[in-house]
Amino acid sequence: MSHGHEPLEVIEPYLYSTLAGDPYLASRVNDRIINTLAAAGVDDPYIVFAQAQIRDRRMVSGVRLWVDAVYDVKAVMQTASWKPMQPLAARFDELFDRQGEVVQTAGGNLEIWRERLISYPEMVQGVQFRHLGAQYHVRAYIP
Repeated sequence: MSHGHEPLEVIEPYLYSTLAGDPYLASRVNDRIINTLAAAGVDDPYIVFAQAQIRDRRMVSGVRLWVDAVYDVKAVMQTASWKPMQPLAARFDELFDRQGEVVQTAGGNLEIWRERLISYPEMVQGVQFRHLGAQYHVRAYIP
């Protein structure tokens, strides 16, 4: 049993609004910020964020006090080099690698920090794409 907001109702709007509201990212990807899966044929570069895992923490009398979630946040680009993607990945860290800081939202408080690098190439119908970003740990305190 839980009360109040569900974690996804707090975490995902925060991630989206932070990415979409950043002037630098907007200048690079326009509105191509996607939660979970990109549609076929989306123009690159684009940003994808998706939940990798989520765990309830500290239940008291059936009430969840907080959750720990891990989210992938990455840029995807058709390129044979990591270099054009590095500023995007660096910006993700500037926005989200904030361990020790509490971000207050209308639905609850969040702590976010980087856990690990995401970096891999992919071939799609003979075209090379690269994925670059990080996994971010999100601790959400949901009232």
